[in-house]
Order: sequence, then C-alpha cells, then structure tokens
Amino acid sequence: MFQICRRACQTPRNVLRLLAVPRYASFKAPDAAASNETVVSDLDQIPAEPGTAASSERPSRRFVFHDEDLDNESSRIRPPVPPSRETIFRQYPPESLAGVTRYAWLETLDASEPRTDRLLALHPEIWAARPRLDNLFHNVEWQLWYKDVWYTHERNPKQMPPGIGRPWPQKGTGRARHRTIRSPLWVDGGRCHGAQNPRSHFYMLPYMNRLNGLIHALSVKFAQDDVHIVRDLHIPSPDPEYIEDFIENQGWSLSTLFVDTDDIMPANITAATEKINHFNLMPVYGLNVHSMFYHSTLVLTESALNTIESKLLFGLHRTDRTDVAINSMRTPRPPKFDYRTY
Repeated sequence: MFQICRRACQTPRNVLRLLAVPRYASFKAPDAAASNETVVSDLDQIPAEPGTAASSERPSRRFVFHDEDLDNESSRIRPPVPPSRETIFRQYPPESLAGVTRYAWLETLDASEPRTDRLLALHPEIWAARPRLDNLFHNVEWQLWYKDVWYTHERNPKQMPPGIGRPWPQKGTGRARHRTIRSPLWVDGGRCHGAQNPRSHFYMLPYMNRLNGLIHALSVKFAQDDVHIVRDLHIPSPDPEYIEDFIENQGWSLSTLFVDTDDIMPANITAATEKINHFNLMPVYGLNVHSMFYHSTLVLTESALNTIESKLLFGLHRTDRTDVAINSMRTPRPPKFDYRTY
C-alpha cells in the first residue's frame, strides 16, 4: 500500500523553498510506474539555518507506506531536526509592531487523550500578520498558471490541405480576387504567424510575494480556527473509521491536510487515509497556498510548525533579501553547446 498525496500533489505548488526557480520532480510510488502525477519541487534551494552548511545533494523522496521492519530504516536519511520554540524566539524576537503572540494547544490524534496540557507560543510575524487578499490571489493564480502549457498548433496556408483553386474567376464577377480559400482572409483558412510550438505560461512571482503569500495564508487559517498543532501523526488504529470518527468528534472540517517534516508517514495514518480522498498527507517542504485553501483544516505536527516558522522568519529577516528577490525572477538559461567536445 502506498499513500500518495492525491489532490494535494496534482497541482504544482508554491512550496516553502522560495529562493529558486521551481525544478520539476516526480513523486511516484516504486511500483506505480503508470502514475503520471507530477509536482513542481524547488526545495533544493532552501536556505540553510544560520551557521550550518547547505547540502548540495538531496535524496529522492517518495510517499511510501511506512514499514517498521524495513531493513534500511536505520540507514535512511532523515530530514534535519528543526529548531526548538525557544531557539526561534531567541533568534527572531517579536517586533513591537508585529502584534500579540498567539498561543495554540498541543493536541494528539489519540482519542483517549485528544489534548495535552501544553500551550505553544506562535510567532506573531507568521501567525498574526494582516492578510492581503491581492497577494493571496496572485499566489493562487501563479500556482494554477505556471504549470499550464498551450499545445495548440495553428497551420499556415502552406500546411493546409489543397483547396479547390480559385473560388470564382479572377475577372468578370466584380468581386475581389482570391487565389485559394486557404488564405488567412477566409474563414477556416490558414493562420498567419500562428502558434507552431508549445507555449508555456510559466512565470515567477517576486520573492516577497511568494514569502508573504505563505505567511498570509497561515494567518488566515489560524484566525479562522482551522489550524491544529499535534504532537505527531501516530494513531492507534489503521482503520479508516477511526480517523473519520476522531475528526468528527473534534469538530474539524471534513477536508483535512496533515503536514509533517518527514515524507515517509507513519503506517497507521497512511493506511487509514489511503482510500479517503478528502484526507491528504503532505511533507512540510510541499506546503503551499493553494493546498491550504483547498483543505478546510490544516493539521501541523510540532516539528513541522518549528520548520515552517524558522524558514519563513529566515526569509523575512535575511540581509540579502533584495538580491535574492531579483535573482529569483530570472529564468536560468540552458548551457551553451560546445561543439569542440565532439
């Protein structure tokens, strides 16, 4: 059994890695060769935490069913450990104009203990921002458009099938002269300077628009009481009825997005949500504006919360923000072909 992010991964996303042009990568299950689900991934350019070196190589990531008895479980490369809440607030102290610090209960997915006695302080620069609807609209529009490719091929008169020749004699009728009905002057004729190649609608939003889009979306979801922080995604039963009854008893909306730092999810929640289309699992590096609005409820693990805040606060307070914003809008050119090597 394999848990693939269904609807949440069918549309390219405005992911947390905001600093580079999106790079296409396929997330497929090992035995699902016929699957064509593709998402945009530009997470290789996530800025490293201050004081650490960014890795130039990343392992290929797949959404697979987690087995506790895997032989290579000990050798599997795991995501880096996110900073703690105290480290985040000490490194990025809230500004006076950022707003009041928000708090959220730390919950669990266990029906016997749905809520713990811990309150988590949420950074006001991320969770108390004043949202701008135009910024959210541009982010959603960007995600829906930059994946689109126009494959229309418009034939010119030379590519059209041969016609009947002149529609009428050139002289003596009083009408305009025409050589063929395949002329661009005629209805259903050839197209002058028409589209001959696939045309992409790809474009890049400015760096700050993508960064603020994620922040404003999180603030909107939190203000609507649609964000829940859980300890982890472990549930006691793989039965789909358990997760459905739990969400109904908690008063959460039906469409729920679960986000964790690791892309290999726990076994029980993977099996429980596999056949439920409105419950989706997503790694934290795939979080985006469109998915947050597509689902009514957003469930974050504690480690995913720390990762999101550290990445977004780093983008807000980085000193080279202007240079990164300019460079991120430049489409990389393909390398020049060197004929001397052949």
